[in-house]
Amino acid sequence: MLIYLKSLKKNNIYLLNILYLIFSISFSSCSIATEKPKCYDHNDPKCVFTTCETNKGCSEGEYCDPESKECMPSTDFCKDITCDNGGFCTVTDNKPYCECKKGFIRSGLRCVSENLCAGIACGKGSCVIKDGETTCNCDDGYYTDSLSCKKDFCYGINCINGSCAVKEGSSECICDWGYGNLENDKLKCVNLCKNVNCAENENCVLGECIENTSFCSKNNICVNEHHCWDTFYNEDLTLTNEFKTYDMPSCKQVGQIFVIPKNQKWHIELRDLPSNSKVFIYDSHFLSKTSFTPLFLSNMSNNGKIDFNFRSNQSGEHLILIERNNVFTTNSYKIKASCIENCKLNSTRYPVILVHGYAGTDNYFGIADYFWRVKDTLTEKGYLVFTPHTNPIDVSEDRANQLATQIDKILEQTGARKINLIAHSQGGLDSRILISGLGYADVVASLTTIGTPHHGIGIPGENLVSVQDFSPEYAENIFNPKYPNKNTVKYWSYSSRTCGILQFTCQDESEGERVNILLATSHVILTNKYGDNDGVVPTYSMIWGEHIRMLFADHFDEIGQIFDNDTENDAFRHLEFYENEMIRLKAYEF
Repeated sequence: MLIYLKSLKKNNIYLLNILYLIFSISFSSCSIATEKPKCYDHNDPKCVFTTCETNKGCSEGEYCDPESKECMPSTDFCKDITCDNGGFCTVTDNKPYCECKKGFIRSGLRCVSENLCAGIACGKGSCVIKDGETTCNCDDGYYTDSLSCKKDFCYGINCINGSCAVKEGSSECICDWGYGNLENDKLKCVNLCKNVNCAENENCVLGECIENTSFCSKNNICVNEHHCWDTFYNEDLTLTNEFKTYDMPSCKQVGQIFVIPKNQKWHIELRDLPSNSKVFIYDSHFLSKTSFTPLFLSNMSNNGKIDFNFRSNQSGEHLILIERNNVFTTNSYKIKASCIENCKLNSTRYPVILVHGYAGTDNYFGIADYFWRVKDTLTEKGYLVFTPHTNPIDVSEDRANQLATQIDKILEQTGARKINLIAHSQGGLDSRILISGLGYADVVASLTTIGTPHHGIGIPGENLVSVQDFSPEYAENIFNPKYPNKNTVKYWSYSSRTCGILQFTCQDESEGERVNILLATSHVILTNKYGDNDGVVPTYSMIWGEHIRMLFADHFDEIGQIFDNDTENDAFRHLEFYENEMIRLKAYEF
């Protein structure tokens, strides 16, 4: 192990193999995976080195896996791949491909009809097949909408102090707070109150002087400033397809916060609005006060009604803001919404940050995710997920500072008011430092830890392979008192356990769960000293905050390693687990 750690800088090609051994905190250089001993150290005389370097070192019908450096059957690539429409899976250059019958073409790992585009006229563009579905590849200045290319009236238009939107077949600048359109020029945003002088008992609103008739003016809340009123937010988060009534208090603009996934399209109807009302839609940048550019601006209400369609460009919080000229009266309004496109997509209220553990990164050489396939899977379902990276081998204090820098960028990019942290192993300790040590409690809604050694690990000699003190003494006497929980953050934890190779009773009680061979030695050591564990961390040590439940998984299974494909026979299917975590966070309105 120490030899490999010293050679780590010289031989990056072995990094993935070494990282898994570091995770195990195992001090033997040889482990039994088959009838022959499989070794990772050329200098160990007790072992026979049997791993491969290239495909030439493998038998016919096998290939050299670039991560594990083992000869694997090429047919494994095609396991569980159904090409559809009579196609069959084959392997070329160690990658699966679909060979399709005549009349069908390959689209990803599917065979689809080559005539899917027949009869589809995109107009200013051409029909293409993407992921087995037809779509239009439109020319510049046009966009795809329901298998046709429609003119983008905002193409090439730069709205200063606003953003361009299409209104009734033409372009119009939707203005930021404090700006409005001139009557004869909808492509400019100007300060309508800039040259308006109102009397002492009046305020300028949209270029007009309105008499102050309420307590608002007494406290000088509004003095010659457009959109200066406080906003009252209804936070139902989920709009329904039945009308619901909400109050409009005096002296406040009224907003309706809701959560919507990226690229989902809704039809929204409002009723009983005051005359000359308008509706703005903003994303989370407005709520975090980092930007006030609307995504949508309606026409003025007609007989108290406004109906419109809206498609989101980012998953998460959005705001429907009702602007009324006279805020000195108390009103009520009705709203309902119906999803009309991409209705199966989902979103949490706040972005989700996956924090990797010891010896981890976001992605190894662009080949393997630390959280194997988790981000892509969740993103496809609509969730906004990020995977920051910190030094693989470093103390948590330094890693937490690196994490903070990246979270700052995520908050700036998304405009989110808060984030949800889901952390594995040491990543949970990094996250706790971030929250209570670096002052990020105000922007963290929740922290969920999986396999995190909150109460230490306690394997003899652990400091030989780690620069971080994971001892129970350090955890209980120094770390935990120094980084306590914050009341504004919800803390959850999952514990887990795995079973030894010969622990058949344990396996029967744990849905067949069995430890990965790379963690077998450390699992025995931990079992003898602490009882249940996941091969790296004692089960009791993982409990922190509200303990949700115990998982049947080892330390690798918890993140889908080594490259887990979640078969039906697995005791723990990690992709299903992380998707359920999104559903749970959504239910908590996080």
